Amino acid sequence: MKKIKIKLGLFTLFVILGVNSSMGQDSFSFNKGNAIIEDYLTEITFENINGKIILPVTLDNEPYRFILDTGAPTAISERLSKKLNPSSISKITITDINQQADSLAVVRLNNIAIGPIEFNDIPALVIEPNDIFTCLGVDGFIGSNLLRNSVIQLNGLTSTLIISSSEKALNINPKKASDLVLDAQSSPYISLLLKNKKKGIKHQVLLDLGVNSLYDLALPNYEVFQRYDIFEPKASSKAINTMGLFGMAKEELHHRLLLPELDLNGFKFNNILVETTQGNNSSIGSKILDLGLITIDYKNKKFYFDPFKSAKLSSEHLYKFPISYFPENKGLYIGSVWSTELSEKISIGDQILAVDGVSFASIDLCDFINSNPIFQDKERLIITTVNKQGEKVETTLERN
Repeated sequence: MKKIKIKLGLFTLFVILGVNSSMGQDSFSFNKGNAIIEDYLTEITFENINGKIILPVTLDNEPYRFILDTGAPTAISERLSKKLNPSSISKITITDINQQADSLAVVRLNNIAIGPIEFNDIPALVIEPNDIFTCLGVDGFIGSNLLRNSVIQLNGLTSTLIISSSEKALNINPKKASDLVLDAQSSPYISLLLKNKKKGIKHQVLLDLGVNSLYDLALPNYEVFQRYDIFEPKASSKAINTMGLFGMAKEELHHRLLLPELDLNGFKFNNILVETTQGNNSSIGSKILDLGLITIDYKNKKFYFDPFKSAKLSSEHLYKFPISYFPENKGLYIGSVWSTELSEKISIGDQILAVDGVSFASIDLCDFINSNPIFQDKERLIITTVNKQGEKVETTLERN
């Protein structure tokens, strides 16, 4: 059985769910298969559900819904694999973002189409049943191995995706380009420039449209960057902030930081609040689609970011509430507390019973996943929690 470590992002509405690491020299390669025609161009409409880009896909001429995840290989649900009965390629050991391991089957997909563009001989992981696929009504991922010979352009304002065999068919500005690096599984990496008032440093990150965030800083990267004093520390907290493919992360020390400037292809984002995350790869996620037109040219290894005239960071990137939360067993629980004073009232693992009088004592996970985040568009709120001793506490929270 081959061993491989890759990033496999499933869901990042409230947490990061993924597989993320390196791989050995003799590992299985997902870089196989192609479109059945040489020249192609199509435009399709996608859904954006809390940062998950959901595409209409057909397999054997039947319609399905797949999540676009540029940070992962193509994958299908176990249910769909049983229905299609594709030929088996291999079985590989996967290590998730929390260093938990298990083995997954790899199959060969034929007749998989995005719009009129059909692909054959595409390796795909088979993912066991999970709440994310069920709640979003999806049956897999479209990953970078399928797209590796294409150029894709996404417009978050119009919710459209263009897939082409050539960059010449697209409206792109060469002045907005930067280099793209593809790893051994064709996952795309781009370079950012992180700055304070005095200096800057280049930072290579995974362009991961499977993650519902703007910029995530991996904990190992932060530990390296500390020597450069680019980030301004704001708070530290023990936190449970990552769900892997095979379960929740253990409680670990994380950091909330102020990044004075993030430069992406010459466009500057100022004073971003950042929290460290698990895994080895920092990333730019799908919230970049709110700010500009992006083009990933896998063929020529170029990345284009053309900001919208209306591009402006929302308050969630500039100011954050002093807690985070995670769902478990039909309840919501405190995942981190970013205030020493607040930690005297609230602890990690306390259950959230209500937010602004709305009960969350028992949640339907699918309703929760498909609804807007509970803190969205709020600047101030009142939460009711209960601790392990059964004591109820009411607390007023503000973004800062």
